[in-house]
Formats: sequence, C-alpha cells, structure tokens
Amino acid sequence: MRLLSVLLFLISIISIAKADYQYAFCKFNELSIGGVEGFAHLLSEDGVTLNITFDFTTSYVQNTQFAAQILTYGYNPSSMTNLGAVFDPTNVNVAGCPSGTPRAGDIGNIAANGGNVTAQTITLTIPNIKDNANSIIGRSIAIYSGGYDCSNPSKSVIGDMISFCTVGVGNIDYSGFNKTKLTGVNTASSYSQLQNAIGLAMVYNTTITKGDYIEGRVLFKAINSSFIQVSAKVSGLSYQAHGFHVHQFGDTSTVDGNSIGGHYLAAGQSHALPPNSTRHYGDFGNFCAFSQDMMDTGYYYYETDHVTAALVIGRGMAVHNFTDDGIVVGGARCSQGVIALIADQDFSLNIPTDWKWDIICKNGSYYGDIAGSMNSQSYSDNMPGSSSNIVPFFALIIFSIIFALL
Repeated sequence: MRLLSVLLFLISIISIAKADYQYAFCKFNELSIGGVEGFAHLLSEDGVTLNITFDFTTSYVQNTQFAAQILTYGYNPSSMTNLGAVFDPTNVNVAGCPSGTPRAGDIGNIAANGGNVTAQTITLTIPNIKDNANSIIGRSIAIYSGGYDCSNPSKSVIGDMISFCTVGVGNIDYSGFNKTKLTGVNTASSYSQLQNAIGLAMVYNTTITKGDYIEGRVLFKAINSSFIQVSAKVSGLSYQAHGFHVHQFGDTSTVDGNSIGGHYLAAGQSHALPPNSTRHYGDFGNFCAFSQDMMDTGYYYYETDHVTAALVIGRGMAVHNFTDDGIVVGGARCSQGVIALIADQDFSLNIPTDWKWDIICKNGSYYGDIAGSMNSQSYSDNMPGSSSNIVPFFALIIFSIIFALL
C-alpha cells in the first residue's frame, strides 16, 4: 500500500513538472491616431482561465482607462479598423463588462496612468488560445480611446479604435514574459477545424534585410475540403531565390525575425522542398524575386493538401535571404509577419495568370520572363484536376488514338 502511495505521489510530481500551458503574443499596430506602442501577453496555465496582460504607451496622456475588445478577425486588407464584430462564439449578443455576463470578446476597461498601461491583467473564461471553437489565435485585440460604461453595457465602448494587434502563437523564450513557473510545452493553437478559413500575413523587412524595404502579402485560402491555395506578392526582395516558410510562432517581438522560431512541423517530418510528402508543414520552397520590368515585385503560387489554412493561422511567415535547396533553408529571415484570420472570401492578390510558378527557382530568379517563353504551369501537390494530372491524361489519349490508327 505504501509503495502504491509513493508511486502515485511520483506520478503527480511528474505530471506537475510537465504541465503544458498555452501562451500567445500580440504586438499592437500603430494607427494614424493614438500613437500606441506595446503588446499583450496571453497565458493559460490550466487550459480554462485566460490571463491577458497589457503593456503599452499612448499619446492619450489624459486617459485613466481604455476599453479593450476581442474582435472576430485578425486583419482587414481594405480597412484597418473594420475587424468584424466582437468575438461571440456562444451568441450572447449583448455587450457587457467582465463582472456581468458579457460576450466572450468584451474585455472591459484597462486602467491607465498618464495614458500608459503597465502590467494590467484581465482574466477571462470563455475565450482561449487552444485548439477549440473559442480560440482567439489569429483574431485581434482592439484598444479604444474611451472606456466601457459598465453601468449601461448596451453602450458598449466609448470612442474610436486607436490600435489593434493580431494574436499569434507566442514564443516564451523571446517575448520577455516571466516563464520561471511554466513547465511543459506551449500548446497554443488556432481552431484546427475552422471551416473555410482564410489566412493573410503582412510581411515586412527585418533588421537583417538583404535588399531594399520589403513589404507584401501572403494568402492562405481553402480551395476545397482538402486543398489550399498559397499565393504571395512581395516587393523589395533582392533578385535571387529566397526560402519561403511558415514558422512555429506568430511572435514578432524581435526585429531580427528570430522570435518566430523554427519551421512549423509535426513529429517525424524533416526539412525538404515540395512536393516531398514528409516535409515540414511550413516548407513551401522558394520565392523567386523578379527585376524592375516586373515593377520590382515577386509572385508565388502553390496548391497543396499538406497543411490546412486553419492550422497555419496565428503562426509566423518568413522570407529568407537566400535559396532553400532542401538542405540549407536559406539563411537569416529578411522579412516576417503573423498569419491573421481574415473575412473576405473573395479577396485575391491578383497574381498574374500567365506567370510560371517555380517553387524550386532552378534559375535563381527571373528577369521579367513570362509564360510565353517559360511554359507556364500551376504547381501543386498533385491536386486532382490540376495540370500535373490533366496533361499526362490527355497525352495518353492522343497516343492511344495515334497507335490505333497505325
């Protein structure tokens, strides 16, 4: 009996020592008003309660409080302040403050001192940052110039949105958060079963950029129940092939690109180029940069069933300085971004249809050449109905007809 008690005690100690947690990071974007600079840490140690700790400065020196809300989408490519409705997965439909029965996205008021917020923590119970329908990974947290009127919650927030941030999977080793009491691994994730998810990463240059100012967009969009379309349009890259990957963390707390961590992967996967079926989830090959006769803009297009859009939302996106040859990933990260959940099902990057998509970039980069001289084709992981299957099929039919006539 004593031996059994000792074993149970040891098992409980081991389980405590290896308790997983969820951690996310949210870096505020400065809008044209407000001058907000800072971030929010999101931590759940028990998988039930979510603690959001705010640290930011503003130009609103007279404010004693700011309202904060979780909104449905993490970014809007056409309107920075239109990020959908307040997150409300349980359909409460009535605004409120945390002391009552609010919507999941009603964070309430954050205390400010001289317009600045320091280490203010709000505890919520419905929204979370793990793999279920209440996950806010990839969604946004908005800050407003006024506060909630908790005595009359129907008023919701007072004032205009002055900043927002996209909630990404956090890298506890880089974000400055005190991790001394945390054990196990970070299991933060978007909701993997999110239907028709669309992810968009805005990428910008890091401090080690090998070229001019880099900016662009990377779009992840479901084609059907299995395949997604990955497209990108980026300007400012040096004229060579650049490794192109989804990384584990949507944490841009460092300006050198290191806080987004390594490639997003599952156990048993190894780094490789598409269409290798055992490659990392985040391995997308290369981004070929083009010359000024293509208006200094490079394009990318790929179709795959290797990973879903829902799984990459909230993770990091990186373009590397050099070529990914399937062994060496391409060196330091020259641009980075967080993959946000967006709403517009019709949103497109308007990628030219006559361009040859080359995820390997055998020639390094292209200088304005288009399909007429390069035999355009659509690259994919053998998607049914794609050119990789259709062309051989028709070739077989033609060959059979010719053979029958001989």
